[in-house]
Amino acid sequence: MVEPSSLGRTHLLNEPVRTQPSGILTPDKKSSMAILNNACFKNAMAASLVVALIGGPCFNLLDIPDVPGLVILDIVMVIATLMFCVELVLNWTATTAYRWSFFFTMDVIGTLSMVFEISFLLGQSEMVHAVVLRSARAAKLGARSSRVFKLVLCCSLIMRYGGTRPDAEKPQFEAKVLAQRLMSSIATRVAMLTIFLISVVPLLELPNFPREDQSMVLWARNLEEAFAAQNATSFLKQASDMVEFYQNDDYAPYAIEGFGDYSLDAAVAKPSRSRNDVRIEVSECVLTRSSCHSTMKAAILFNFTNAGRISAAMEITLVFVIVLVMMFMTIDLGTVLNDLLVKPLEFVAFRLCDSLVLDERAGLIGELTVMQMSLKTECGFAPGPKSGRQRDVFPLAPVTGLEHKPAGMLVGRWRVLMSFVNVIVAALNWLYGVKQGARAPAKHTACQRAVVANVVARANSVLVRLQTVEDGSWERFLPDFVARPLRPAAVASSFQDLVADRVDNLEAAALCDPLPHLPPDVQSKLCGESKIVAATAENLDCFEAVPHGSREEYAKLVVKQLRCGKLGLSTWCKAGGTTFAVGKPGGSRLREVWDGRRVSEASARPPKPRHLASPTALTFLECTQEHPLRLSKRDASCWFDQLKLPQSLRMYMAKPALSAAELCKAGMPVHEQQHHLEAGQTWCEGPLFPLHHVWPMGFSWSSYVAQEEMLSVCEEAGIPQSALMACDQETPTAFELVAAVATDDVMIFSNAGPGATSKAARNFDASMEARGAVRNSAKDVNDELCGTCVGVDLDNGCFLDVPGARFMAMILAFLHLHACRVASPKDVQQLLGALQWFDLLVRPKLSVYSSIYKFTLPGDGHAALLPAEVVAELACSLCLGVFWRCDLRRPFLPLVGATDASTSYGFGASCIRATSSVARKLARVAEKQGAFVVMDGGAAETLGGDRLTKAHQLNMKLEHFSDIFSVRCKFPAHINVLEGEAFVLFLRWLLRTKSHHSARVVVLLDSAVLLGAAAKGRSSSQLNRLLRKVAALTLAGSLQAHLIFVPSSENPAEKMLAGLKGSAQSLMNSLGTTIGMDLQTAGASDDELQEEDDESRATELELIERTLQKLSRIAGQALNKNEISKEEMAKKSEYEKAVLVEMMGVKVAEEQVEQAPAQLAAWAVSLNGVKKDREVKLQSWNFDVLNMEPPELDEAIMHIFFDSEFGVAPMFCDEGIFPAFVEAVKPEYLDVPYHCFAHACDVLHTVFRLLSLAASRLWLTPAEQYALLVSALCHDMGHFGKTNPFLVETGHELAIRYNDKSPLENMHCAKLFQICQDPSKNAFGKASKELYKEARKVAVAAILHTDNANHFAMVKDLSQVYESQDASCEAQAGFGTEAEKVLCQDYRLKVLEPNKLLWLELFLHLADVSNPLKPFQLSRAWAHRVLDEFFLQGDEEKRLGLPVGMLNDRDKVNRPGSQHGFINFLVAPLVHQSVNLFPAFTALHAEMSSNLEMWCAEWTREAHPSEEERAKKAEDIQKCKETSEKLQERLKPKTPCKPPTTDRRSFRWRGQETE
Repeated sequence: MVEPSSLGRTHLLNEPVRTQPSGILTPDKKSSMAILNNACFKNAMAASLVVALIGGPCFNLLDIPDVPGLVILDIVMVIATLMFCVELVLNWTATTAYRWSFFFTMDVIGTLSMVFEISFLLGQSEMVHAVVLRSARAAKLGARSSRVFKLVLCCSLIMRYGGTRPDAEKPQFEAKVLAQRLMSSIATRVAMLTIFLISVVPLLELPNFPREDQSMVLWARNLEEAFAAQNATSFLKQASDMVEFYQNDDYAPYAIEGFGDYSLDAAVAKPSRSRNDVRIEVSECVLTRSSCHSTMKAAILFNFTNAGRISAAMEITLVFVIVLVMMFMTIDLGTVLNDLLVKPLEFVAFRLCDSLVLDERAGLIGELTVMQMSLKTECGFAPGPKSGRQRDVFPLAPVTGLEHKPAGMLVGRWRVLMSFVNVIVAALNWLYGVKQGARAPAKHTACQRAVVANVVARANSVLVRLQTVEDGSWERFLPDFVARPLRPAAVASSFQDLVADRVDNLEAAALCDPLPHLPPDVQSKLCGESKIVAATAENLDCFEAVPHGSREEYAKLVVKQLRCGKLGLSTWCKAGGTTFAVGKPGGSRLREVWDGRRVSEASARPPKPRHLASPTALTFLECTQEHPLRLSKRDASCWFDQLKLPQSLRMYMAKPALSAAELCKAGMPVHEQQHHLEAGQTWCEGPLFPLHHVWPMGFSWSSYVAQEEMLSVCEEAGIPQSALMACDQETPTAFELVAAVATDDVMIFSNAGPGATSKAARNFDASMEARGAVRNSAKDVNDELCGTCVGVDLDNGCFLDVPGARFMAMILAFLHLHACRVASPKDVQQLLGALQWFDLLVRPKLSVYSSIYKFTLPGDGHAALLPAEVVAELACSLCLGVFWRCDLRRPFLPLVGATDASTSYGFGASCIRATSSVARKLARVAEKQGAFVVMDGGAAETLGGDRLTKAHQLNMKLEHFSDIFSVRCKFPAHINVLEGEAFVLFLRWLLRTKSHHSARVVVLLDSAVLLGAAAKGRSSSQLNRLLRKVAALTLAGSLQAHLIFVPSSENPAEKMLAGLKGSAQSLMNSLGTTIGMDLQTAGASDDELQEEDDESRATELELIERTLQKLSRIAGQALNKNEISKEEMAKKSEYEKAVLVEMMGVKVAEEQVEQAPAQLAAWAVSLNGVKKDREVKLQSWNFDVLNMEPPELDEAIMHIFFDSEFGVAPMFCDEGIFPAFVEAVKPEYLDVPYHCFAHACDVLHTVFRLLSLAASRLWLTPAEQYALLVSALCHDMGHFGKTNPFLVETGHELAIRYNDKSPLENMHCAKLFQICQDPSKNAFGKASKELYKEARKVAVAAILHTDNANHFAMVKDLSQVYESQDASCEAQAGFGTEAEKVLCQDYRLKVLEPNKLLWLELFLHLADVSNPLKPFQLSRAWAHRVLDEFFLQGDEEKRLGLPVGMLNDRDKVNRPGSQHGFINFLVAPLVHQSVNLFPAFTALHAEMSSNLEMWCAEWTREAHPSEEERAKKAEDIQKCKETSEKLQERLKPKTPCKPPTTDRRSFRWRGQETE
């Protein structure tokens, strides 16, 4: 039986053709098709179509004159029309299906519409809108493209399968269902197209508005009425007004007709094209004349050239919009047809192929190919890219659709990638602080599209890298808490059992002596054990032994290390530590680590390793696509084992002891043991301590020494330190040859082409060999484009990225935590450590972590439930890990930005255009310790301070910067917060421009706090919220910001905030000129005249306020308002009358002054008497705060800050605010014996007395005085009765937060300024920005120096100042008892003013330990309180099993005896040097000597000491007395060095001045 398909095919091949099927071509059809398929014909048709669509508008847009433009256009349009007619005939002839089809109808309409483009036909007619017909031709093009698209799909179908397909692949479908789905899809798309055209097309008709403008008709009527009035002036004015009315429009009158001899003085000429010449006639002639009657009207002639151009541009745009919409809908419908119709009909197509003859198949394929080429030709144009409206990056809407799908990616893979991208978008929104439910733009803006494209590319790159990770390569990077269930127990933990054969060991150790290459001061310290290890350290020779199960392996390891020279043997040791093994990457090898924690703690703190490489330093590398970076890398083998340890330190570097028998068992006989004994020792049977002969890994100094030695090797190899990539020095100027040093690794980079790094690497190898150092050649990298540097990968010479295996390990670790939801802080710390290391590639990302720090703070191994916030932060960090990939090709933006803020105004930013080379030069010093910049002409030598070290002069001027924005502050905030807001706003502005993305930018900041926080990437203060915004913006825009400190006086953004100040000054000058007075001095008191210098530093609002106050005062004088009537005075209370008359100087009418009650004066005397009495008490050392009631303390505080000689508080806050500030301070002082609020008041009083004795009004600014007094009141806020060493020893939260550096003092300082964040309690609320900065600097420095850890350093500093300026100090002492009122000029200029900050720190610290300087009864009371607090800490130390402090054991300490040591060793040296520098303090030393004697007497009565002990204390007392006598002796009057400065001691008590 014959297959039906075969019979069909045979029949068609053999039977002659009687009728012409539609698919077979006749000779006429073939010739027509040949013409249509001809390339020249197709190009000609494409050109004709373009001319027909946009030819006319282009001539109008270019304003080509009618002669010869109109003739040329007509010729072109006629040719295009003829081409359309020819195409119409050829298509009619070639294809039967074309006849009377939709496409035929469209072609006919399009061809007929050409008559409206030809001027001699209907081209000048306004009856039919030409745009409609052009749109019809565009629709024809879209319809034809749809037809061709379907045929192309069929062509690809036939060519792909060749007419054969297995039956199993035949689709099964139902015709009814197919029809319904097809109709539904097409109806939906037609509806969308209709809505689009209805809503968009009318908008493009807006340029036709001028032709419908009724104002032209109104002007014609006005001119006609004016002409009829026969008033030439009125007519000419109307004509002039009309010209002026249209002068800013796109069309304007150029002439008038029918108005007699009048002409129009117009600014425009007659248009060159007739279609732009518009005639507006009057509706009726008011005055009949020859030029205006029933058949002829007067008219105004308008030039519509510009309006015509706009209309032409919009016509062209309309055409392109319609074409694009049609093409889009065609493609969309084609896809629908392909899915719903073509694919199900494939089976039919295959069967059809079986029945086609060879010629027919060839003809069909040829036709499809031609149509495909035609489609490409006709649809090969598209409008230019639309920039889009520039808006902020956030909030960022999720990605939908296929707009951002990478080319060539399958849709299924794109859906997976899109899900990942949207997770990253959500993480960015969260990081920026976008609130849940916030609305984002429905469609991404231009800058957002750039961000999404960046995210898509990065996400895709990460997925590709994760897919290429080799199986199992990530296991060695898994944290311990994940590795336990996945890997064998033998390698599950970082701390593994010691196996001697798995520990790397050199053949010969200690061959390199690093000592000669260290700085001289370090050499001298390391050569003497007493200089590096504290002599007071105890029990260092008692340390943990090796576990019994590991001793055999440990002995084998010691034998190997003895034979290579790494160790020696000793019968005793001074200090040591145990040893343990840590797994190395790869899992097979171990690294031995010596536990040197206790020895390190007892040793001096080592210097910080210099020029240490980190991922952050590598991000400063630069390259281009044409000149990528090449890498050569060298690794020293067991580098620490190669560095020889000085002889003096070996006895402190012992390892757990072994017996001789154990060593023999391990393979070392006794005679060999004797050979390894330290010099001068004799072998014995007792325990033998292995001593390090090399710098051990685990000792605090080892890393510093290893880094210094490697730096020395690099320098010998020709790699200078200026070419090193590190965060502690300037970035190299060029990258032809740079290097990075990470202890034992050296990485050499170059963008100078192949071979540059190889030469440097060979020089390095030679330098290592010359020193006898051993390299790990297996890790060498030689001039490659890829390699690993400090844990990150250099990829293709242009990128830094995270190794895929490490990324995979971090993802698995997070998934494990997410699944378990239970982990210990130690477990989370392991994952956090890995994340933070790679965050160094993009430091702003470190701001993600907040809740994690709180969770990991205990640092123990106790498992707990993971808070949701911790999981969220970890997830966010991992998602944002796609931004770890750092593009080293990013260029520098050709601009430099600057931001600034003011608490009284707001914040703003400026920028200047600069070349990329200038920006690169600036970036070299970005975020370097102490580096700052000044503008051209700035005085770098006058700027300086604790944070400023090296100034860099810029070839820029402040006036060349342009203002970007200036924003008024809507809420009160700390100055650093406002500085952060300004920086965030600058980044938002920057990223609105797409060209600013993926670049490096330089920004100048004058906030050292913000700069430090941004450099670290995180902050524990309110700045972290802003740092998260900075992180979100820089990550989204792939922006690298280089921040540089600039002093406020040099900040370009500062000038915009000075505008109001200038306005106020101008106001004063203008008013002064008007009324003939000098408003700068009118109505001003002497004190105000003395404060004129301060006005130059005041904020804008303060200056305006002062201006208004002066004007008010002048007005009061002019109107005689400084009086009060008798009736008004009668309504006042007696107290109010006294205040008004005696204190405020208000006058009663003259006849009533004589009758004023005598009680008024009594009230005033009473008020001033109370203040004077309080002043007398405060100026005495007998001021006893312990026996005062709270109201009395409050009155004393208010007197010091408002009514005393240092009562400058009104300059900084209102009198109503300050009590609230004090009330906020009180609860911060806890109920402890000593560090309570009474102690704060006592220190405040002492500082007040010291300021008074030192005549500080003559040499300290009000801000410095006020800041020191506020610091005294707040210097121990939050103190809970424990010392800093106790907090460090117990790992307290404060010690961890502040890195063991003055944790209590840092807390006190932070609490002070946290209180001031509340405007209702801000003690600095009225201060200008400059005053606030000055006051904050003093407060921070003074409070931090109350840490007794700084005590002896301060004594040393005081001694050095006195030794260098002893002559001036002695001259000041020559004034005797007048020393507190008179200042020697040399003393003031050479001693006081150059060291202001030191004296402020001294006054607060001296007041803090001033108990022994008070009368004995007060001193005794305070001493017992402080001892009670020490004893409470001692009790806690006993409970915790910690060593009890010497003064903390209540069972051992004798109270009077402890005071002798405290005074003699701590207080006396400080007081002695203080009196040397401030002779007015001499009485304090005498009081201290007296108290020392009184304490000794009590000690004798209570302790019954021996004669020897009594004699020793008596000797100390005698020395102290002799010192007091010498200090008293120098107070005898001497000849002053220069004319002195006298302090008249004038106190202002609210209106009354006394001396």
